[in-house]
Amino acid sequence: MSIDRRPGQIERPGQDTPVEVRKGQLDLVVLRSMAKSILMILRTREQADEAILPLAYAFEEQRGRRHRVIIIAPHELFTLQDMRFVGFVSRQNPLVERHIVDAIIHTDELMLDEITRIPGLLSYSSLELHPGVWYNLVLFRDSSIKIHVKSVEVHRHAAHQLSPAYYTWIRLHNGTLLGGLNCPEWHLKQTRYYRFTGAGHPPTTRELNYETHTDAC
Repeated sequence: MSIDRRPGQIERPGQDTPVEVRKGQLDLVVLRSMAKSILMILRTREQADEAILPLAYAFEEQRGRRHRVIIIAPHELFTLQDMRFVGFVSRQNPLVERHIVDAIIHTDELMLDEITRIPGLLSYSSLELHPGVWYNLVLFRDSSIKIHVKSVEVHRHAAHQLSPAYYTWIRLHNGTLLGGLNCPEWHLKQTRYYRFTGAGHPPTTRELNYETHTDAC
């Protein structure tokens, strides 16, 4: 879940913008479903689990889809009426070499261990919707956490050294979640699109800012 954001490589969407908006809306459907799984866990977990944080779960969804959930702040997740989200949607390069895959897996484990200690991070979850297509959902208290995540050394290493060889494309969504997990209103604010052409080459980047798009329960 790492991306290199370099200046000077942004392309503004043109006539295909409606297609890009549609992709964002479809991604939001998956992210909402992932959030519902978090809510189900919060409603059914045993109170004794609160003494051991973060809470980690791994299970299979329909059609054998792998879903991993890490809950850092269960009480806030259950009670907050206003939070932020990042949705990280990606496709793995089918020709990626095994050592790059192993390096990404190792880096993600190190990064998760670090970011779970960042104040304001509420939960992290990942879902393999199709082989090689992953959805990652991060819920957090406010936007200040982004600065902390970007400062994590393993995140910077993965973004600059590994991402160009590992991914084919990435869609990175930012938005707000109002009303809490029980009845949320999802507001997409911005999406960045990254397309990769291989190791040693920076990605082509597109940016889309949404005027208004709400997905409510």
